[in-house]
Amino acid sequence: STEGSLDRAALRKIIFSDREAKAWLENLLHPLIAKLLQERLTETSSAYTILESPLLFETEQHKFVDRVLVIDVDEQTQLSRAMARDGSDKAVIQSIIAAQISRDERIRRADDVVSNEGNLNQLKEHIEALHDHYRGIVTT
Repeated sequence: STEGSLDRAALRKIIFSDREAKAWLENLLHPLIAKLLQERLTETSSAYTILESPLLFETEQHKFVDRVLVIDVDEQTQLSRAMARDGSDKAVIQSIIAAQISRDERIRRADDVVSNEGNLNQLKEHIEALHDHYRGIVTT
């Protein structure tokens, strides 16, 4: 933007409509992100660490983790939530989703799947149960 801040909406439109621009940006950023992730993961001292990544499989980041948890919603819910969150139009969000691995593949590759179709309290209950499960895995 003119103020020097990143115009995320404009960048999104460019990289998801221009394959060469997307490839250039990924080749620039993904190695730097992977290096930073590795450094941060080796610095952790908690019982377990959560790595949140929308492109976990696409960028090979799953190789840095022992388990994969997918927080899942149907594609229509994903689309409507992303549009509301980002203020992007439907076509842009659909192109972003299309650039990711399929929902079925993501679920197939996950160790754990939690549905985020319900309300926030239901999601919290699922996450708390998983927290206890993960702590149990670490201590055994």
